[in-house]
Amino acid sequence: MSNNDVAVREPWPDEMFRVQHFLRGPFLFDAKPFVLVAVMGRVERFIGIVALSDRPLQHLRSSWLNLRVLNQHVVGQELMRRAMEEAWKRDTRAVYFSQTVRADSPQAEALQAIGFEQSAVHEVYEVDARPLFERIDRIYQRMRMRNSFPPDVELTTLQRSLVSKVRSFLRENLPGSASTLAQETAGYKAEHSIALLQNGEIKGVVLGRRRGNVGHTGLRVVAKELRGGSGWANLLMLHTTLSSGLQTGLEITRFEFNPELHHDTQQFAALHGARLVARRLLLRANNPAKKETAESAQQV
Repeated sequence: MSNNDVAVREPWPDEMFRVQHFLRGPFLFDAKPFVLVAVMGRVERFIGIVALSDRPLQHLRSSWLNLRVLNQHVVGQELMRRAMEEAWKRDTRAVYFSQTVRADSPQAEALQAIGFEQSAVHEVYEVDARPLFERIDRIYQRMRMRNSFPPDVELTTLQRSLVSKVRSFLRENLPGSASTLAQETAGYKAEHSIALLQNGEIKGVVLGRRRGNVGHTGLRVVAKELRGGSGWANLLMLHTTLSSGLQTGLEITRFEFNPELHHDTQQFAALHGARLVARRLLLRANNPAKKETAESAQQV
């Protein structure tokens, strides 16, 4: 292979650590997704990876497709084509693209050109981090004085040793919608994400990423038994992420949600004066064979 040659293949077993570092999202939900890598040059440098998994959306009989390509390389088209072929071989009803995309972006146009359609519209809001933290901190201090936080609680960054536990936790506690799954989980950074443990067990997860002074909270999930009530788990994770972020120059925090599903997040945005900054599309491609079958049934 010359320095400019590109090849698409399945990864070798000893490459899986690099694969999971290059594309983290799917491995939080599936230990062994279908994976193809695009490599370039004699040293076979990764320039793209696609991962297809049935686990996160198996209750919908649908697949979840993750893609990362460096510098928008054209090999992304080949990775997508082969991943979609694999999905249809599995007789999946539909394929959801893992990340939401801006409606007017080249990425959205490219996906729609190969058969993806709008499934939902997400909204992205931002709020100034310092005023938000000050309001949250007042509530946090009152709860701490009342001993509202259990003593056996620990918060830690999303270390590699926790991934298998986080995977089990998300399977059990993640609300079963593609919208929730698509809230930028593919873009999370381990150092900007946290896990809440109680007595050594995962009870909450926040997936986030950071670029300069802007932080993006993609997904926040709390164990079913800790939802409602005082909401101490959610508050503790929010307080921790804001506090640590402000110490390293965080000025703006952003979050994404589907307003048709996440009414509590919409109320949070209104309560704290968050600003709407973007609308993003959740895209889905329906199995053409399933569509033809449905159309034939209607004609009969």
